[in-house]
Amino acid sequence: MFYPDSNSIYRVNPKGQYDLISIGIKNFLQTQNLKLDNNSLIIGLDRIDDGEKIETLNPDLLSIDTLGLYFKYYSLNELDSLVNISKRIVRYVEIGEIIDYWTAARISLTYKILIPKEVSNFTERQYNCLLEYKKAGMNYLLQKDYIQNGWELIEQ
Repeated sequence: MFYPDSNSIYRVNPKGQYDLISIGIKNFLQTQNLKLDNNSLIIGLDRIDDGEKIETLNPDLLSIDTLGLYFKYYSLNELDSLVNISKRIVRYVEIGEIIDYWTAARISLTYKILIPKEVSNFTERQYNCLLEYKKAGMNYLLQKDYIQNGWELIEQ
């Protein structure tokens, strides 16, 4: 299934997407930009592109190869409820665009911060990462020269 724009090369649910997402999250963790909460990381199940939800992922198909980390999976609605109920700041990984060719692939990930209304005097960076891979068969090989990180200051 392709995006609504027939000229777009971005795909919804491309073959191998869960392998790419899993390796992308592992590589994003290796950038050391993410703050873990008691060795756990929240991953958003809703894929977002240009601020719009394009699909919901199946967490059972993700296989992130990291020892000692616990992964929690939430939809955007569940994340909003979690922030409102707990009155705590919630940080999670949002999965964005996926481009998957025969010989290369790209994935965009953002480390988002949700802040409840009750929290004030908060300042922290929200990170995004664009990872590019070469493909050898069904394996994704990270191109270290093509890791692009950026950040945005979140204040309240």
